[in-house]
Amino acid sequence: MPQSKVGLWASTNDRKQQILSAAIDVYNGAVEACLASGDTKRALEYVERSKARNLVDLLANRDLIPNKNVPSSVVKQLKMLRREIRTEQRQLDIADRTRRWNRSFDIETSLDSDGWFADRTRLNQLSRRLESLVAQEIRPYDAVFSLTQSIEPIAFNRIQALLSNERTALIEWFITDENFFAFIVDTHHSKPQVWQASAEDRQALEQWVIQYLTAYSQEKQRWQLELESQLSQLSDILHIDRLVDLLPGSCDQLILIPHRFLHIPALQGLPLTTGGCLLDQFPEGVCYAPSAQLMEQTQRLEHLPLRTLALFQNPSEDIAYADWESVALCSLFSDARVFDSKADMKTILAGTNQPTSEGQCIHFACHGYFNLDSPLESSLALAEAGTDAALEDSHLQLMEIVDLDLRQYRLVTLSACETGLTDFTSLSDEYVGFPSGFLYVGMSNVVCSLWAVSEQTTALLMFRFYQILHRGEPVARSLNRAQQWLRDLKKIDLETWLQELSFPLNPTIRINLRRRLKGFLADDQPFKAPFYWAAFCAIGR
Repeated sequence: MPQSKVGLWASTNDRKQQILSAAIDVYNGAVEACLASGDTKRALEYVERSKARNLVDLLANRDLIPNKNVPSSVVKQLKMLRREIRTEQRQLDIADRTRRWNRSFDIETSLDSDGWFADRTRLNQLSRRLESLVAQEIRPYDAVFSLTQSIEPIAFNRIQALLSNERTALIEWFITDENFFAFIVDTHHSKPQVWQASAEDRQALEQWVIQYLTAYSQEKQRWQLELESQLSQLSDILHIDRLVDLLPGSCDQLILIPHRFLHIPALQGLPLTTGGCLLDQFPEGVCYAPSAQLMEQTQRLEHLPLRTLALFQNPSEDIAYADWESVALCSLFSDARVFDSKADMKTILAGTNQPTSEGQCIHFACHGYFNLDSPLESSLALAEAGTDAALEDSHLQLMEIVDLDLRQYRLVTLSACETGLTDFTSLSDEYVGFPSGFLYVGMSNVVCSLWAVSEQTTALLMFRFYQILHRGEPVARSLNRAQQWLRDLKKIDLETWLQELSFPLNPTIRINLRRRLKGFLADDQPFKAPFYWAAFCAIGR
């Protein structure tokens, strides 16, 4: 495999992980020092810089080349600035490691935040030169090229500016070995509100994660039956009711930025004591972001109505509802193309690298596998692999995804199992998984799952999601409303809805669904449990 971008992500990543892991304590100390002095703005800025640093730097320095209309002299300047930025970043990483080394030998090291930012003066200058070059010399020829070039540490005013209006708020968590914090950002306060957990809460959170993952990996049936109570326990540990109380009363849209363990659960499904759950509290949508800085990257992308669909349909031929899901989705798009092999995928994804004037989306209706031991080997099954030797030809691995250029696409929906899981064990770069991979290659929105999902309810949820999305609604709001619809759906209403569709269910699926609904009364809600509707989350713009 070519080592261009994969080299940046994987090979260099091993070396950078060591440097970044060593620097984590410096950031933790800086956050706590700022909080102790009451400087919550700067504390949040340190939180941001400590999160997903590797991915942010990769996004900024990836070797994307502008389209062929850009003059060669401009491309030459672009490459030169990239080299200088990388050199400066390496020097700063070494400085961070030196501070960590000094602290380990009790050598006094200042955590003064002004000094930390002053060290980055030249990096900031180079970044501004790069931004100017892109804006003035490249963007007139390639409008979307400017979307992944800034690595300047994000300041609080820029974080606050990400909120679309006064009714939008953001909650960002930060977990240390001893404690965890929730930073709340809205337009009504000049600085972040900070909620701090107790030592007991921190211990309870870690115990909750251990129990949750143990049940999920060893006793799936018990995990599924207990999921609702597990989410209720987590809601108590995180004091979600208290956090909601701290938000402005007019808030109707919420952005969640998890950290470490909190990438695992479906936070939008956390119950409230007042009734319902988080997504019910915020009718304009609950969405996720890896960090505020990455969210800023995706918000710069042009918002286009989704007009075209590239769909990879049940390539392993063992997901009964995936075929119905594909037919249903194709009925909503005037331009829908269906593929069923990795070779076709490479043709459509890698072969069309020029942005179009229309919004495009990719939908994977297939099996997904997250590899916690080696996240870059996580894969989407695009064909049936009869032998290990055929695995390379049948599966699309994350390390291959990050070698693509998908700037012409706006949304990828991973209608598969475990596609939203991330490597939460890595303190230096926690957000390695399918979502970060697709954000890295230019996507503005990713819809993915947090556990092994039910194929029946996933097919229903996906079609309803695209129905709402097709009306022009934002991705997060469309997904949340589809989830509420599925959760609240009565048996009698489901039967009516299916009869009114313009395309029929095939006999096998109809029999299967009838068997699934057997025993439910007309007014029962067969998919009320969180397992059926809460797995999917919207990440990005």
